[in-house]
Amino acid sequence: MFDPDTYKRLEERVTKAIKEDEDLLSVLREEIRPLRTAMHRIYPRSRNPWDGRVREKGGS
Repeated sequence: MFDPDTYKRLEERVTKAIKEDEDLLSVLREEIRPLRTAMHRIYPRSRNPWDGRVREKGGS
């Protein structure tokens, strides 16, 4: 955890960095925006305790 003074200074520095790099961030957003439609979410496989044992025995 951060003490309140450290947290406040950190917040100010992050805010300042975001404002200074606003142009760069805007360019990156524009480059990435078209990729949103080409992406799909990867969902974790459901697993149970027997999955590993079945593979060990050569099952499906």
